[in-house]
Amino acid sequence: MKNRFFSGWLALLALGISFAATAQKSPVDEADMAIESIPRKGQRVTIQLDSRVVQTAWEQLLTEKAGKIVNKKGVYYIDKAMIDAISKTPMRLIS
Repeated sequence: MKNRFFSGWLALLALGISFAATAQKSPVDEADMAIESIPRKGQRVTIQLDSRVVQTAWEQLLTEKAGKIVNKKGVYYIDKAMIDAISKTPMRLIS
């Protein structure tokens, strides 16, 4: 009886761990958007997160990595952004 009880709990624990260990898949989609009436193509990943936390963290990261941000209605513009992983020359970044 004791061995059966232990086996049941062990099986339940293994099942719980297997559910927790499954990777979440976040598909990357190509998207067409109009920003200030200019059509733009790009990629997007949709993940449900708290928007305020994401906006604050993204703005902080862009400021640290790329330079001064101009924020117009939730669209971030950085003129002369320097991101070595993307380009060796300054670029205009719109996020």
